[in-house]
Amino acid sequence: MTERGHFPQWFRSRCLVAALLAGSAVLLLTASGCLVGKNKCDSHQVEGPEDNLQDCVCASGYVMNARGYGCEPCGEHEEAVRGKCICKTGYARANEQAACEISEGSAAGSECSASQPCTAPNPYCAELDGSSYCTTQGCSVSDDCPPDWRCETSTEQHFCKTPPKKLAEHCESSADCSEEAAYCETYMSHVCLVKDCAKQPAVCPSEFVCCDVSALVGESLCLPRSTLTDGKCIGGTLPVTR
Repeated sequence: MTERGHFPQWFRSRCLVAALLAGSAVLLLTASGCLVGKNKCDSHQVEGPEDNLQDCVCASGYVMNARGYGCEPCGEHEEAVRGKCICKTGYARANEQAACEISEGSAAGSECSASQPCTAPNPYCAELDGSSYCTTQGCSVSDDCPPDWRCETSTEQHFCKTPPKKLAEHCESSADCSEEAAYCETYMSHVCLVKDCAKQPAVCPSEFVCCDVSALVGESLCLPRSTLTDGKCIGGTLPVTR
């Protein structure tokens, strides 16, 4: 089962391009970052599902190394999220090169109330959709927020909102998804995505962009920025920004 926020089975490589463009045809790519061929996986790699493109992807807890081939493990207190090693909840880095260490204060997404206020680095107690959680204020766009989070601008206080429910969780059909992430990608990944973003690109979470792929799948979808090629979406169109 694919964990929320993890895309090791499909978006880490660009094999979704093949799935979308090929339709029901079988197409194997050897594009950059897309390792294909059964029984050809290197150390710390696993094969994709047999009923889909048989590409090799990094195993859980591993990411593609800086050279662009081979997989390396994430460090202590880290987890792999869409091809990057990020600090687990409750841990943070002093800078990009530093190790993940226990962070003091309120963790993003932790519960809060009048009797349990939030403290830095997430000092704002957001109340939305019947829940209260610690987060930050002052965002302008979703990329001001943590990976998968969104900037909520419909209220007077702009704040970072938790990820769409069921985003990147396993699905067999859209019935398995949520109202927020309602599209089930059934070509390769079988995970839920945010759709209809062309109407309002701001619904896309941090590190995602809105791609109008309606000519291919009949929808506009929020796709990870890592899937862009020369700044363009699958199919050669530019991301929708307004």
